[in-house]
Amino acid sequence: MKSSVPAVLDPRIWLLALGTFAIGTDVFVISGILPAVATSLHVNLNGAGQIVTAYALTYALIAPVVVPFTAAFRQTRIVIGTLTVFAIANMLCATTPSYAVLIAARIIAGVVAALYTSTAYSLAASLAPDTRKGAALSAVALGFTGSAVF
Repeated sequence: MKSSVPAVLDPRIWLLALGTFAIGTDVFVISGILPAVATSLHVNLNGAGQIVTAYALTYALIAPVVVPFTAAFRQTRIVIGTLTVFAIANMLCATTPSYAVLIAARIIAGVVAALYTSTAYSLAASLAPDTRKGAALSAVALGFTGSAVF
């Protein structure tokens, strides 16, 4: 008897994993350029390090509470919207000459990253058949954990 469960995951789940990879990378990649950021913005290294904290702390505080506020919206729209705002916030981070604007942009990126990740897990589970939900969640998690390894 042949199983009717597909052996491969829906490609959209892998796109969600790519998004979590980008979000995870944003947490870690900035650490390598902190001395350049400090010099560019005329702040000390500890001050530059606060841009990492602004993102990570915002993400950690927002992720558990943000999803109920978006329950009325389609998950696909949330995913697309959050990635769009995430990209804009990061472009602002890359181009601003202002430390205050940089911190604000990192906080915005942290908020939308938290919303994206929570929604991506939920959307991945809804895209997978019942017997593959764990694999779908693992794929999305792989994006985030893969960014730490990369």
